[in-house]
Amino acid sequence: MTEQWAYDRIFEALVRELVESRAASVEMASTARREMADIKKEEESVGKAAEGRADDDRADFAQMLDAARQRSADADKEIAYDSADPAQDHQADLIARYLVSLGYAEMRTDEEPKGHAIYRVRIFWDKLKRWQEPSD
Repeated sequence: MTEQWAYDRIFEALVRELVESRAASVEMASTARREMADIKKEEESVGKAAEGRADDDRADFAQMLDAARQRSADADKEIAYDSADPAQDHQADLIARYLVSLGYAEMRTDEEPKGHAIYRVRIFWDKLKRWQEPSD
């Protein structure tokens, strides 16, 4: 039996986790004198902004994750993204936003010559495997 990756489920779960993480950051950064209603309002605003951005990223995320999976052969193998290529630069941005920020990948940057970056990414596929679906 082969496995299929449920990219939409992965994306939905990551967006929920990202919204929760940002809301927690708002609450932790708030002072004790701040009204809880104000904190909740800011958390809601931050959450809506993240969800709005996610709506724009959904299709690109699925394409990025599929391409990354193919390039890494489902292994925790480092893959490179070149900032000089707009498509690869955008993919690296998506990886940073949704995977690195939540601990599902790590990224390091080599910048030579100045202004030109190579992003070296390792995606932790074992952490994402819970969203695999069996196929017949």
